[in-house]
Amino acid sequence: MKKLDITIQLMSPVVLTMQGSSLVLTESNEYISGCILRGLLAERYISQNHL
Repeated sequence: MKKLDITIQLMSPVVLTMQGSSLVLTESNEYISGCILRGLLAERYISQNHL
């Protein structure tokens, strides 16, 4: 499997939550995981191709 290093510039603030045991406090990741990126790209592909 190849590794790709990419840079993403966010246009507005975003909170990418981590799974945790607390129901009150939310901890945010400092990176965008591959799963999040794959979902964003899939959503864009689906909407642009009217699937």
